[in-house]
Amino acid sequence: DSAHLAEPNRQEKAMVQRAGRIYAVSDLLWIAQAALLSFAVAGFVIGSTTQTIALIMAAAGFIALAAVRSSLNVYAAKLARDGSRKLMSRVRQSLLDIIAASSPATPMPFSGHVAAMLNEQVSALGPYFHNYYPQMIRVKFVPLGIVAASACISWLVAVILLVTGPVIPLFMALIGIRAKAASADQQEELARMSGFLLDRVRGLETLRLFGAVKRTEDQIGSVGDSFRRGTMRVLRVAFLSSTVLELFSALGIAFTAVYVGFFLLGDFSIGTWTGSLSFGAGLFVLLLAPEFFAPLRSFAAAYHDRAAGLAAKEKLQELYQSI
Repeated sequence: DSAHLAEPNRQEKAMVQRAGRIYAVSDLLWIAQAALLSFAVAGFVIGSTTQTIALIMAAAGFIALAAVRSSLNVYAAKLARDGSRKLMSRVRQSLLDIIAASSPATPMPFSGHVAAMLNEQVSALGPYFHNYYPQMIRVKFVPLGIVAASACISWLVAVILLVTGPVIPLFMALIGIRAKAASADQQEELARMSGFLLDRVRGLETLRLFGAVKRTEDQIGSVGDSFRRGTMRVLRVAFLSSTVLELFSALGIAFTAVYVGFFLLGDFSIGTWTGSLSFGAGLFVLLLAPEFFAPLRSFAAAYHDRAAGLAAKEKLQELYQSI
């Protein structure tokens, strides 16, 4: 079935979903790390000598959690890559089996075009599968956990994050429409260029006999220039989305830092449940703010892989239907 040719099966989907949940758990452990770090730094700044053992234990706990998070991230990345390799191998083998079972009289695309599709388009499914799917699960849970932890200290910080955070996926969705179209055009150019080069290399001796080498060189230059222009279009969209992401991330972190700074200076007295904010509590919410945007950054980066993967799925479906 062409509609399900490039879709993950149950085992492959379970692997990447598990990887996404492990990523989420790893990110949420940062809340505990931030609490330990802010406690240790606050104790060091205050200069209390009666809590030396507690500070040492906090530092040891921070290091232990860092090791656990690192191990979880490595395992999740391996799990997602294994799932994507299974998907790519299955799709590539399915297409090869279909091509091998086709009748010699079946109209087929040029061999170079088919080879490019089996290589480039199937390979584009990998980053889409092992990047986008886990990040989609990660972005559903981690920001909410960070907001909940921040709200325990300051409801105003939680409001700042809730206002600046959703703007990023909104703009990414709008930009993603253009990114998908640009990726589809670029993959079409890549398949055309790869097929063109392979066919010309195979017929190089014939081209020499007929004196068509110079004309072929001009054609290769034209195809390469077209591919270059397509690459620049994709890069323009990527830089635009990165600019939007960094702008709103910087605004959210800056607003949080300004609020905490002015509160500690005594210029603010609102935004907390108790009407006060200690140095340790202020440092805690400041450490959480960048991690609120980290899954959104990863999701935005994976969104480009999604655009390329969706375009590749359409091209593979067209190839399947043409055989």
